Amino acid sequence: MPNRLSYLVGVTSASRPKPTLQATLDSLAAAGWNNPIVFYDADRRGPWANFKRALRTTVGIGSSSYRDFIKPDMILIVEDDIEVTPNLRWWIDANQERIPPHSMLSLYWAMGRPHNHKTGWHFVDLDGRLRNGALAYLIPFDQAKKLATAVAMGPIQDGTETDLQVAKVCSSVNAPAYVAHYPSFVRHTGGGNSSLRNPAGDEAVRQCTKFVTRINRDGSFETV
Repeated sequence: MPNRLSYLVGVTSASRPKPTLQATLDSLAAAGWNNPIVFYDADRRGPWANFKRALRTTVGIGSSSYRDFIKPDMILIVEDDIEVTPNLRWWIDANQERIPPHSMLSLYWAMGRPHNHKTGWHFVDLDGRLRNGALAYLIPFDQAKKLATAVAMGPIQDGTETDLQVAKVCSSVNAPAYVAHYPSFVRHTGGGNSSLRNPAGDEAVRQCTKFVTRINRDGSFETV
């Protein structure tokens, strides 16, 4: 059995008509992550600005030399309106050698994203379809530092389309490659998206293509 990975987990959150944060925290706990840091967007600067704050803060904590703090192997940043596959942390720990090097990992596979139906990690064509759906990034710590530096140096303005913004950053020099897993390890539970012209009508495209509902003891998946 490979060594158990260590994590720093951040959850980006904001006011919603129907609260989803508690359900997301419960889902994270069932997946194996019990002590996330919640980044609440009290100033209403938007999802992209809040993601940057979560990334910068978790990288800063992980880089700290305070007492005997050991830097994490991974940083996980998710939105507050997702459901996560139960026992996912166990599966990632058991399959860590399959993680592509020099990359950041999206646990979400968006509806409409091209794929060959093969289970596993896939390098993603960084196009506009990334803007739809749940945000859930698992980033090896050294790659998270590179991403944070690229985000800080980039000319991208604050906005709502976090996935598209991250894709732009990952297209730049010295940034980690964008890799996603099929089938999806998270699915979207919240409603509406201010980055879409017709949030209600376009809700279907914000859902994942196929979601892993259960990871069996032999590592196989059950999906819907």
